[in-house]
Amino acid sequence: MFNMVLYLVICSIICVSLLNLNMYVTTTSTGKKMHEALYSLFLAVLCGFIISIIPYISLLSIEVIKLSSESLSLTFTNGIYTFLFCFISFQLMSIIGKVAIKPSKVNTNKKKGILPYLILSGVVAIFILLYILYLVEEVYGNSINLTTENIVYTVVLLTASIYNIARIFEHLHIDRLMINRNITYTKSSGFFAIFSISLGSTLYMFIESLFQQMNFSMTMISITSLLILFIITINYIENQMIYQNEMVENQNIKLKINEQQYRSLFQYNPDAIFILDLEGNFKEVNPSALSLTGYSFDELRRLKITDLLYKEETEKLSTFLPDILKGTSTNLETFIMTKSNQLVNLNVTATPIKVDDSITGIYMIAQDVLKKIKFKKR
Repeated sequence: MFNMVLYLVICSIICVSLLNLNMYVTTTSTGKKMHEALYSLFLAVLCGFIISIIPYISLLSIEVIKLSSESLSLTFTNGIYTFLFCFISFQLMSIIGKVAIKPSKVNTNKKKGILPYLILSGVVAIFILLYILYLVEEVYGNSINLTTENIVYTVVLLTASIYNIARIFEHLHIDRLMINRNITYTKSSGFFAIFSISLGSTLYMFIESLFQQMNFSMTMISITSLLILFIITINYIENQMIYQNEMVENQNIKLKINEQQYRSLFQYNPDAIFILDLEGNFKEVNPSALSLTGYSFDELRRLKITDLLYKEETEKLSTFLPDILKGTSTNLETFIMTKSNQLVNLNVTATPIKVDDSITGIYMIAQDVLKKIKFKKR
């Protein structure tokens, strides 16, 4: 029993340290600038080491092999297969599956779905078992007792375990990159520790079943840790969704307040405000603009800004328009004709309306120059 506990502790230390190292690298400035292929190489080294070393420690714990320089050399020499498998898998995911391995705001925001994770988890689980069988039979020359039930049972447990840790990694990156929620190493270490116990106990159980009856204690640890891993994964994702919903709700409240403030500024502004599209059509005007022009909103909607301008003023506007459409605010003095054919001198400030860095219209604030002069004289 002591050997099993010691084995799981060692597995936990190795997995937690290496997986936290990966989390740390992705947060550093060097890690953020790292090329996708280079990051895949780094991640393949970490994953390859875990896949190689845990079966080796399990074989030592069951006393199938002895700790020696020769056994270590054989393990690390053959560990090149695990490294190559991981690196090729990551490259195929990136090229064929178009799933970026390196976390970034753009990649994390893409919805990947369940299927890619399940396929990846199943392939990795099958590879791990094949690697263990190769290691035990071909490298160390041991005879084994392999049954279909053990293979299926182990593949299912391993697939579920790897799938859960992949989803945890995804949502840890969502926390950091998308919603800026702090990730403590205590939190990530808790996730990784449960995963390492699940992974380590499953591999131990499988390797032991190759030589003798399946260990009941380790089987229970494997099932229990996987159940715990599944529960904390679901809980973490649900908690994250609640947090995101609260963020959206708070953002909606802020937007509603901003909209009401904008509406008040627009509706009750003593200056005339015109909102135009890029063709100069009136899209919206405030009550002061209706009073100034004498037109109703329905009438203005059928007009263009050029329909209000005094004859000679049309050319003046056309000289300013290109600057406005390039994103420059412009101030000009012009004349318009009201519905009652009165000539009104206006001081106009024209500002481009930008939506997602694209100019979609023009915002005009117009002051009656004569009224402004009279106000100043008072």
